[in-house]
Amino acid sequence: MVALGCDLANLASNDPPQFEETWNLPGPDTRMSVANLLPAGTVTIKPDSSAFVLTVASTNISAILGPNCAACLPLNGTNAIKPAFTMNPGNSTALPTDIVSAAITAGQIAITLTNSLTFDPLYVNTGGGSPPQGKLIIVVRSGSVVLGRDSVQGASAVSGTAAQCPNGSPLCNTPFAPLSTLNRTINLNTGTVTTNLTVDVVVTSPIGDHLVPIDVSRTFNATASVPNLEVASVSMNVPSRTFDSGGADSVEMAATGDIVTGIGLDMTITNPFTSVTGNLNMVFAWGPAPTQQISKVISLPSGTGVRSVMLTAAETQQLLNGGDKVSIKLTGNVTAASPITVTPRQEVAIANRLILKIKVGA
Repeated sequence: MVALGCDLANLASNDPPQFEETWNLPGPDTRMSVANLLPAGTVTIKPDSSAFVLTVASTNISAILGPNCAACLPLNGTNAIKPAFTMNPGNSTALPTDIVSAAITAGQIAITLTNSLTFDPLYVNTGGGSPPQGKLIIVVRSGSVVLGRDSVQGASAVSGTAAQCPNGSPLCNTPFAPLSTLNRTINLNTGTVTTNLTVDVVVTSPIGDHLVPIDVSRTFNATASVPNLEVASVSMNVPSRTFDSGGADSVEMAATGDIVTGIGLDMTITNPFTSVTGNLNMVFAWGPAPTQQISKVISLPSGTGVRSVMLTAAETQQLLNGGDKVSIKLTGNVTAASPITVTPRQEVAIANRLILKIKVGA
């Protein structure tokens, strides 16, 4: 076949043929931390991500003399030799809401014991020699797991500690006299706390050797607080939490509206929280108003999975005509049907590939 001059002239005057190519480009990766799943305000992550920090409420402990000292009842209102008795008060403080258990790595219990009795229950024999004295034992546990222990032996110099020490010496001790306090700090051992922490106080007070006022309505009290509890992992419920990728990633789209006919994402999602499920909104935005955003819904896979979204031609032009940059953000509610165990550095990782459909001239 021979091309005539008029045929070449006609071809040159027509629009050139158009093709569409699909470009698959690396996009900004997205990460969503385990912090999204934690109960707000009560569980945080240390700055170096080495541990969770739990905020645990304080607990109060109290015991009345009368029910714990039957021999004291007929002596009520008199000055008498103090009978022998034992008190064993205790109380529990719950872990933060939705935390089922926690593996302790470090922590302390601060306990303030207040003697509101009319006598010192520990230093009970003051006549000299080596008669039996009272003893106070503190046990911190979770169920049958003992996490810490402390004890105080009754004596004229060590039955209590207070601030009224000569020259402010922290080593100075004073008797656990009526209306005085005893402050103790217990370092916790490593171990797993399930549901709650329990503090038990056992006061064993043998018979005394001198007259003391007896008032069976008086109490022995204690307050236990946990300033910070560091844990390596927690088992927790996820009733409903909001996953949020945080600051949106931006993609430059300047001067592309005349050649780009479609925009999308291929997302390889790695979800270490395999029982956490839900739908996430993939938001493409060129402004803050709802009318300046396009949302697509994807499901969060269990483990590793690939999810893809593609904007229509009309949505693509709407997005590209809105501005030079397009932000991409993920957010949505997730739940877990049963408790999950998590560590501070875990996160959902999303490797994004930007899909562009491009018009190409001949």
